[in-house]
Amino acid sequence: MNPADNVVNIPSVYVKKMQSYDQPLANRQRFWLGEYADVLDGAVFKDEIAQLDREGRECEFPIDKKLPVYAVFDVGQTTACWVVCAEHDRIELIDYIESFGMSVAWYVERLINEEKYNIKSIILPHDAMPYNHITGTSIEEEYRQFGQKYDFYVGRLPKTKWQDSINALRVWMSSMWFHSKKTVMGVDALRNYEYGGLAGTTELENVKPKHNWASHGTDALKYVALWAGRDMQGIGKGKKDTQVSQERLLQLEAIRRYNRRNTPAGIIEEVRNELQRYEDEWY
Repeated sequence: MNPADNVVNIPSVYVKKMQSYDQPLANRQRFWLGEYADVLDGAVFKDEIAQLDREGRECEFPIDKKLPVYAVFDVGQTTACWVVCAEHDRIELIDYIESFGMSVAWYVERLINEEKYNIKSIILPHDAMPYNHITGTSIEEEYRQFGQKYDFYVGRLPKTKWQDSINALRVWMSSMWFHSKKTVMGVDALRNYEYGGLAGTTELENVKPKHNWASHGTDALKYVALWAGRDMQGIGKGKKDTQVSQERLLQLEAIRRYNRRNTPAGIIEEVRNELQRYEDEWY
């Protein structure tokens, strides 16, 4: 029996607390309605995933492989890739590919020749630049060579603070739709991406997330969000949305710094200068 069906035998203080809309939705669903929780208590994107589920944005939808798409990577021994279409006023995550120890050629072959995607751009993280002493080249250069062959652009994101990449994904998550059959593994990683500290502690947001199996797919999705603010002009109202996202990132970073230092003076200007430096570095 759920607590909501057994009010007579439950202390009134608990009832009042669980009925309060000050409680996180996940808490009310789990401890009041008795609904199964498929998101970890310490999940970094717990609220965003709850909204995703409420709005039904993990679902099947048609995939038009003639449309241009982005392939956004997190690279390493385990490499994760989200295939993204931004032609329908939203960010459609139409595929997720993850593998261990595979070459650049394997991913290009999978995307273009097996899946038949119309690749517009391949987006890499900042750490795709260093040379591999075995191959004598970098991951970025290898993708650029294939870009010349298959006529796609290769971009590399600048190094970003981990808090900023999390904030970027919070901003863009509400615009994301996930194909329920082709992105199962990636969404599972997102649901299990958790902080390294104890769930529920007041300092949780200042603790780095765990680096484990769930971080590969989630890091790649954070790169999708970072790239969305720069290049995906087909989303919503195009450049106007990009400006909104930058302003929202500014607000989130200002709030984070205020909470940490409790000194609001000059923070907004400081963050504006940092964002400008990021833009200067990129362009």
